[in-house]
Amino acid sequence: MALPRENRLKGKKLFDYIFKNGNTAKGRFLLIKYTKTSAMHPKIGFIVPARIVKKAVRRNRIKRLLANEIQKGLTKIKKDAVVLILRMPLPKESQEGQIIGDIKSLVHNLYE
Repeated sequence: MALPRENRLKGKKLFDYIFKNGNTAKGRFLLIKYTKTSAMHPKIGFIVPARIVKKAVRRNRIKRLLANEIQKGLTKIKKDAVVLILRMPLPKESQEGQIIGDIKSLVHNLYE
């Protein structure tokens, strides 16, 4: 299930602003850049580099997994703009469980 439209981070300028002015949190597989915004809803973006995951099908699958997990915990994210970036390739056999664990620990550490 995709993120609601009001929660999607769009536009190169917003991504650049977050990378330039945002804070960073690192997990085992993910890097999170985040900053406060004046938007009514949290804005979330995903980056899965082609140099890390070669096939577009796998990149899109990882983005869908990220979006699904973030949507479950969307109420914990305040008025922030967040970009989740995949840092390293995932083992094929257990990618879902590892990403989910990484997201939960990072979001938990950021907002509690």
